[in-house]
Amino acid sequence: MKLMRYLPILFSLICVQPCLAYFSLMDSGDILAEGQYTLTSEAQMVTSGDDGLNFRAHLDQGFDPSSQFRFTLGTGTNAYQAGFLYKWVPIPDYENQPAVGFIAGVTMAENSSDTVLALQLKALTSKNFVTPYGYVSPYGGLSLAIEVTNALNGNPAQLILGSRYQAEHWSRSFVMAEFGFEIADAFSYLSVGFQYDFNENALPKIKKR
Repeated sequence: MKLMRYLPILFSLICVQPCLAYFSLMDSGDILAEGQYTLTSEAQMVTSGDDGLNFRAHLDQGFDPSSQFRFTLGTGTNAYQAGFLYKWVPIPDYENQPAVGFIAGVTMAENSSDTVLALQLKALTSKNFVTPYGYVSPYGGLSLAIEVTNALNGNPAQLILGSRYQAEHWSRSFVMAEFGFEIADAFSYLSVGFQYDFNENALPKIKKR
């Protein structure tokens, strides 16, 4: 029972410290075919807390029909950022059903004199639509993390809303934008990005019926 007396202290150390690493989603429920790649460039403007600007590159690789990997490198307000993430989408986007999936992984970053190691878990959902102006894929997610730094621990949480757009004549290119809203121990931000599909036979992610 002695442990119970220390739980409030442990909880406060874990949950009340500010977020030091900068996260985003910049992804939907679409899955690449095995061996296919996309590259996404991202510019992120942090609008709360320690505001600043970050730049990241995300390389995605298809693994199997329901999952893929992401490798991330970045710099900016953080001296560096690097991460490895695994996306699993057990419920695909099909007819009127939105895609539902999860992303898990680890990110390392440096902020001032602090080195941050973060274990991430994200839940996401998305739906593809055909419009008179092109192909639109709105998405949303909940991002949770456990951070460990040189001096602090934290549990940042964010709500993320965004969309990806592809004009009909863009065979391999997409533009993206998303907003992140602080729930706890995190920050709010605006990200914009450009995604390129390396697949030689790249087609729009959705087709007109």
